[in-house]
Amino acid sequence: MMSFLNITRFTQWLIRENGLDEPGLKEWIFCPDMLFHALCKWWGDKGPRNTPHEGLDIFLYRDRQDRIIRLDE
Repeated sequence: MMSFLNITRFTQWLIRENGLDEPGLKEWIFCPDMLFHALCKWWGDKGPRNTPHEGLDIFLYRDRQDRIIRLDE
């Protein structure tokens, strides 16, 4: 199950600074293991983390045309 986060002032800044306004960001998309305190990894072997996740992984978003877009590294 995925979680969604609507646009905030922080998101507006992130969109502008990273050129994400061209495709039109509608909302961030998070898998459970991307969230604070997640105990498993969402990448690779998806195994347990050494410690609970201390951050928030911003990797996917939905654009205004409802496409799911992956941020490049």
